[in-house]
Amino acid sequence: MAIFETGYDLLSPDYIRNTEHILKELARSEHRLVAANLHDKPVYIVADLQLAKEIFEDGQNFTFAPSGDDGAFTEGTQAFLEEGLESTLLSSSYEDYKRTRKLFNQAFKQGYTDRARELDRFAKRHVEALLDDSNPPTIDVLDLCRRYWMPVIATVIGIDSLPYADLIELADSARALVEGNGLQGDRDAIERLAHANDTIVALIRQVAATRDVPADSALGYFLSQLDLEAAIDIARTFILGGIDTGSSALALQAHLLASDAQQRARFLAMPQQEQQTAMTELASKETPTLYTPRFAVRDVRVDGIDIPAGSFLQLAVYGLNHCANPDFDVRRGDKSACPMHNNESLPFGHARHKCPGEALARHLMPIFLDALFRRFDVTAIRSCRKEPNTFARSIGELLLDVERR
Repeated sequence: MAIFETGYDLLSPDYIRNTEHILKELARSEHRLVAANLHDKPVYIVADLQLAKEIFEDGQNFTFAPSGDDGAFTEGTQAFLEEGLESTLLSSSYEDYKRTRKLFNQAFKQGYTDRARELDRFAKRHVEALLDDSNPPTIDVLDLCRRYWMPVIATVIGIDSLPYADLIELADSARALVEGNGLQGDRDAIERLAHANDTIVALIRQVAATRDVPADSALGYFLSQLDLEAAIDIARTFILGGIDTGSSALALQAHLLASDAQQRARFLAMPQQEQQTAMTELASKETPTLYTPRFAVRDVRVDGIDIPAGSFLQLAVYGLNHCANPDFDVRRGDKSACPMHNNESLPFGHARHKCPGEALARHLMPIFLDALFRRFDVTAIRSCRKEPNTFARSIGELLLDVERR
């Protein structure tokens, strides 16, 4: 099958502005593999769900981080790594990544029943306090999302004294990095992020040195399984990635439910366990991930096309997940809303490549959404600013006009 030559430059303003539209159109077309450009190098956009899953699962021929050739990095990514923010997850091999993801999941699931119940109680008390302090008729949902995640993640890690002011700055810095061209952020934003990173690492190191880390916390588990530096790196990655990614994903899902009163009512009628399952369906409709990156480890043939080693493949997840049907169904497994795409998605990753924080996110997101929409009726979406780029999509602002129920 021939490659469809688009001529797109993934860093051009026009491409960035129209990323969502382009990915959706490519997903609807008959072209499975599309050629584009990044820094004058070929990039392959995979716009077919089955082909994307095959590449996603192929740990022998593809990796999620480039190796040996830094030509695919943007200038911002290089600066990001130069500031010492590279993590075990970013630099790991396929096998190392699987082991790291397993550690994340085991850290959350150990003693799961008791820990989950206690975490539920804490998260519910915390979000209720946040909502008590909110001031209708207009609420800032993105700010609420960020303030929800910070102490919850601190509790999961096992650190009760995280510097929240620094973490708020961290979220702002991380967002500055992704506004525009992926990690093409300016040097000031990267330096602010590096400062927040150093603060968090120093705090984790200080807590670990006290030997008073809760045994059933994630940090306690990491310390029991790894050496000190590796445990600190994974805990830091959990905090750095969890706050900004979790806030963006939660704000996108809040926007989705705020947009449709009928679907919102259906979500609220579900028991908590079904709400957790529904997170996958919500994430497939409103996901911060526009693509999942893969780099060819060696020369490889894909769909009859020779792909050179080091090539960057953009798996167009957003376009594959998106359904033209304006109705959506948060009850996973119900085929009535979208027979073509329902549940055929990669919102948290797939199989061996699942998001390291999926179990935690699936557990905690419904607590926030349920509390928010039980407390407030949405009268209007005052402002929703989405910030698409070639790599991800975040919400820069989400203001809802509400009334107390």
